[in-house]
Amino acid sequence: MIIDKFIYANLPIILLAFFIFLKKLKIAKLISKMSVKIAGYILNASKK
Repeated sequence: MIIDKFIYANLPIILLAFFIFLKKLKIAKLISKMSVKIAGYILNASKK
């Protein structure tokens, strides 16, 4: 789909804008906690 190609092409920009938006809502702490959990899960999965 054209929309998918557009999203993939602009993914870094979308993520950056999304992160700034979250930061303005002051949910950055929650996101960082989730990121740590996800990173930990990925590390545990890669060790197996």
